[in-house]
Amino acid sequence: MIMPAVSKYRNWIPVGLLFFGFLIYRDGLKGFLLFLLAAACVGLSDFISSHILKNFFAVPRPCIILPDVHLLAGCSHSGSFPSSHAANSFTIASVLGFYDKKLWYFAIPCALLVLISRLYLGVHYPSDVTFGAIIGVGIGFAAVRLSRLRREPA
Repeated sequence: MIMPAVSKYRNWIPVGLLFFGFLIYRDGLKGFLLFLLAAACVGLSDFISSHILKNFFAVPRPCIILPDVHLLAGCSHSGSFPSSHAANSFTIASVLGFYDKKLWYFAIPCALLVLISRLYLGVHYPSDVTFGAIIGVGIGFAAVRLSRLRREPA
């Protein structure tokens, strides 16, 4: 059961801490500021997707309205649109990628894995995860651009 594990936030915490620990070791203060920026952006992304947009659109999840959905995880009764998992994972991926282009190679596959897990588990529609990813990329781009926090190519 890989996809349920991929979809749980708590399973990504050690990966994130190790990765940001490496960036702090490698880039010093810039790496630490990147960690703070990513944390703030995920908070913003989660608030926008979970508390504003889900309530506004109030789209029922596929596991609630489609009787034949192959459900591999619990079905939340919160709104389906947009996917907060996709928004948050793409927010982190975008903050990393816009900070250092080389980090796209690590960050995007991880974010895509989370996105695919939400579809595979039957808890989101493709439009939910697509719009969540767009939110994440937008927040990540704006944050790095406004912060001017970028790593100089080595």
